[in-house]
Amino acid sequence: MTVERWIRLIAGVFILASLALGVWVNKWWLLFTTFVGLNLVQSSFTNWCLMEILLKKAGVKCAPCDEKQKFEGERLMRVVAGILVLVALALPVFSNQTANYVYLIVAVFVSLLYALFAVDIFTEPGTFKGLSTSKKIREITFHLAGSAIGFALLYYLIRKAQFSIYVKNYNLINITDVLLLLVSFIGISGYLPYVAGVLSNKLAGLLGKTK
Repeated sequence: MTVERWIRLIAGVFILASLALGVWVNKWWLLFTTFVGLNLVQSSFTNWCLMEILLKKAGVKCAPCDEKQKFEGERLMRVVAGILVLVALALPVFSNQTANYVYLIVAVFVSLLYALFAVDIFTEPGTFKGLSTSKKIREITFHLAGSAIGFALLYYLIRKAQFSIYVKNYNLINITDVLLLLVSFIGISGYLPYVAGVLSNKLAGLLGKTK
C-alpha cells in the first residue's frame, strides 16, 4: 500500500481502538481519539505528519499522482476527517457543559488554522507570504469568519435537533435547516469565503445588467 492509504488505515484503527477502550475500559482513552483528530487537522494545515515521515523512512512509497492534486486532496481529506472526529466525539460523549467547552475549543482551533493557512491550501503553497499586509488581513478575517459561522450554525442545528427529539416534535426541523446545514458544511470545510465571493460577483453582474 501507499503512504496515503497507510495513514488512513492507521488513523482509522487508532480512532476505533481508542473509542472501544474509552467505552469499555476507561473514558480517558478518548483523549487519544481527540489527539488523532487534532493531528489530522494540524497536519492538513502544516503538512507535517509524524506517521507519514516514519512510513517514508520505512520505505513506503507515495501514490503516483500530480503533486498539486495530491497536496490539495490529502489536506482537505485530513481536515474534514479530523473535524468530524472531534465534533462527533465532543457532543455525544461528554456532559452538555463539557461538550460546549470542547466544541468551542475545536471551533476556535480550526478557525484560527483556516485563518492562517487557508490561502496556501486552496491556492499554491507560499501564496500567503506574497500578499500585501492589507490582503493578508482581509484573507485572515474572511477565513476566520467563514469557519466560525460554519461552526456556529452547526452548533445551533445540533441543539435544535436535540430539542426537537426531546419534545418529540420533528416538525421543528424544516427546509431552512437543511440549507443552514449546507452553509455550515461549506463554512467548516473552508469554502464559505470563496462561495460568498462567487455569489456576490454573480449578483453584482446581474444587477449591472438590469441597469
